[in-house]
Amino acid sequence: MRTLAEDLAAAYDGPAAADAPLAPLTRFGLGGPADWLFTPERDDQVGPLLACLHAHGVPVTILGDGTNVLVRDGGVRGAVIRVGRDLAGLTWEDGLARCGAGLPAAVLARRAIEAGRGGFAWAAGLPGSLGGALAGNAGAYGGDMAGATAAVAGYLPDGSPLRIESGALRFSYRRCHLPAGAVVTRVDLRLPPLPPAALPAERECYEAISGKRAAARTAGVRTAGCTFKNPPGEHAGRLIDACGLKGRRRGGARVFAHHANFIEALDETATAADVEALIEEVAAAVARETGVRLEREIRIYGEP
Repeated sequence: MRTLAEDLAAAYDGPAAADAPLAPLTRFGLGGPADWLFTPERDDQVGPLLACLHAHGVPVTILGDGTNVLVRDGGVRGAVIRVGRDLAGLTWEDGLARCGAGLPAAVLARRAIEAGRGGFAWAAGLPGSLGGALAGNAGAYGGDMAGATAAVAGYLPDGSPLRIESGALRFSYRRCHLPAGAVVTRVDLRLPPLPPAALPAERECYEAISGKRAAARTAGVRTAGCTFKNPPGEHAGRLIDACGLKGRRRGGARVFAHHANFIEALDETATAADVEALIEEVAAAVARETGVRLEREIRIYGEP
């Protein structure tokens, strides 16, 4: 029987690294290394890579642009596959945008405006890539991925091809119900051409949302975005603020002063354990003071 290294050499010709630091690949800039990090450069590298890892029983974690993610200090065992900027193609076909899952959502929003397409200006302020936006059914300003997605394509954990039409994705609030372990490499979005008379309003909407993002004062802040999902009929940030938790600190982590639903890593002393402990502290305080149990939006990977 061949070893994992031998099978990988035969199945996968993309970038790979052992004991690879993950902190530089996340917005928090925290966390330990991955046993293996694979960064496919082409869609057709992903299926054979998954098949090989599956055959050898290697656990797989998917990483996108590093938003909405906290990697624990002990790192991630097994393999991490990063769907990054090499898988960020974009082509226009009739009323569809066929996008690589590594394409940043905000970049697509800008390119859609430039191409005279409608339906994605709401995403001008979204951080991260389309793959992550899909997985979390990202939404803002009245739009969301559920309303824009036509179909997705990628691979199942055993490397076999996957294609799912939007009606079978079973979107819910901040969630897309993909098959367990699936890796999405392409997202098809319904972004139809706009009549010339409608373009100024779409451009104005895009610029207004871009301006709001610039005014949010998160530039240079090490944060993964919203920590908790909004409870029905409420805003997590308002509840956290009402409990007097803005500025609450745990080690090198702090509740962001300008947006109570953000947690920031302050300096080189910060650890992923600090952030995770502060998340738990905030959730406990809100439950105690208001009776509302906040559900975490940030995904936590790896070992303490």
